[in-house]
Amino acid sequence: MDAFVRFTRAVVLSVAAGLALLADPSDGQARSHKFGVVVVDLQADFIADAQINPATPAALDITKRILQSTQRNQVPVFVTYEGDNLLGYDMPPALKADLPEWHKPFFKTTYAATGLPAFMTELERSGVTHVVLVGAETDVCVMLTALGLRERGYEVFVTKDAVLSAELDVTAALTRMKIAGVHVVDHTLVKQFLSGKAMPPAAPKSDRLLIRAIKDSAVRSAIVLSVAFDRLDGCNDGAKLERLAELIVFAEWLKIPVYVDGDVDAAWQTLDRSLAFSQAARTVVTRAAWKPLTAFSAQRYKSVTFAGAALPTWDAADAAPYAINTYIVVDASFPPNQGVELAMSSRTAIPISYKSYYRELTGSVSFSDWPSQAWVARAAQFEPVMRDPEALTPIKSTCTPEIGDSHEQEIR
Repeated sequence: MDAFVRFTRAVVLSVAAGLALLADPSDGQARSHKFGVVVVDLQADFIADAQINPATPAALDITKRILQSTQRNQVPVFVTYEGDNLLGYDMPPALKADLPEWHKPFFKTTYAATGLPAFMTELERSGVTHVVLVGAETDVCVMLTALGLRERGYEVFVTKDAVLSAELDVTAALTRMKIAGVHVVDHTLVKQFLSGKAMPPAAPKSDRLLIRAIKDSAVRSAIVLSVAFDRLDGCNDGAKLERLAELIVFAEWLKIPVYVDGDVDAAWQTLDRSLAFSQAARTVVTRAAWKPLTAFSAQRYKSVTFAGAALPTWDAADAAPYAINTYIVVDASFPPNQGVELAMSSRTAIPISYKSYYRELTGSVSFSDWPSQAWVARAAQFEPVMRDPEALTPIKSTCTPEIGDSHEQEIR
C-alpha cells in the first residue's frame, strides 16, 4: 500500500511539473504577464507613402482586426503620432473608429516612442509587460520603438503583417529586431495572445549593446568604406549607388570618420566618377578626413558601419571587440548574395538600411532632440544638398538582372 501511495504521489508531482513546464518552458514556472498594443504613427501621410508596397492594404485590414480584438479583450492601447494629428497626419477614420474608448494618444518628435517621457510613464503605470506593435514605418519608428522597449526590459511582439513602410524590402529591419530579441509574429498568433488562448514565449537573452540604438554611440562611430565595385551584380545597383553617395555626404555632415579599404586617392577617383553626387553635394564633400583602413583603431569607437563591399578585408586581426557594434548598410553594399545572407544572420554584423541609419543617428524630426548641436549648426549647409531618404529609388525586394541596370562599365 505504501508503495502504491508513493507511486501515486510521484505521478501527481510529475504531472504538476509538466503543466508548469508547459506554462513556461524556459524555467518551469508560470509567468505573470499583461499585454498592451502600441499603434505607431499610423497616419494618413505615412500610409499614402506606403501604398508603393502591395502589402499595405492587407496590413491596414489586419490592424483593424487587432484593434477590434483589443476591444473584446479589454487590452490597453497606446497610439503615437509623429508631430501632430492635423493636416494629413491623423489616423484614417476607418481605423480610428476601431480604437477602444480607453486608448491613450501621444504626440512625439523622436522616432522611438520610448523617447517620449509621457509615453513611458503611462506604459509603466498600466502594468503592461508584453507589448504588441503595429503601424508605420517598419524600418524606422516601429523598429526604434521596439529596440527602446527591449532595452527597458519589455517583451516585444512586432506584428509582421500589420506594419508597413514606403520601403519595399524591410528584411534588414526585421532581422535587426530579431537579433535584439523581438518576437516577429503574424496577427493570428497576436490575437491568441490578446485573448489569452496562447502563452507568449520568453525572448532570448540579448546583449544590451545589440539592442541599443546607434544614436547612443553616434559621436563615437566610424564608417569603413570599400569601393570594390567589381562585385556589382546588376540587381539594384543604381539604387544602391544612390544610397552610397548619400551616406558619404551624411558622414561629412556629421563628421563621422571614414576609413577606406585600399588606396584613398584611387578610391576617391572611383567614387567621384561613379556615384550620383549632385553638383551641390560636390561643393561640400571632401576626402580630407578619409584615412586608410590600416589606420583604424577599433578601441576608439562604439560602433562601426560598413558600406560599399561589406566586410571587405575585416579579418580576425582587425575585428572590433564585442563591446563595439558592427553594422552593414545592406542597401549601400555590393557583396555576393551569400555574403549578404551571412552578414544578416551574424550576431556580430547587424544589418541596417541607409534610411534607418540616417533616422537612427539623428533620432528625431526635431533638431532640438539631436545628439549634437554641431550637426544642427551644419544643417543649413547640408540639408539642401541631400535627398530625403524617402525620395531615393526604391530597392526591389527581388529582382532579375537586366541589361542596363548595372553601372559596371560606367565605373570602370
